[in-house]
Amino acid sequence: MAHLEVEPKPSRPLWLWTLIALLVILLAGMLIKNCNEQTPVSSADSVPADARKN
Repeated sequence: MAHLEVEPKPSRPLWLWTLIALLVILLAGMLIKNCNEQTPVSSADSVPADARKN
């Protein structure tokens, strides 16, 4: 029978997982904050100024 050497995969460092988690949390916070700050745009605001002079 053949002898196969199995080497464990090197695990990623803990600091890398911590950094990724912080970036995800910051990104989610920024998206939530920007979502709450949006103001509704009226139809008059979306028409260019040149088109209103008809």
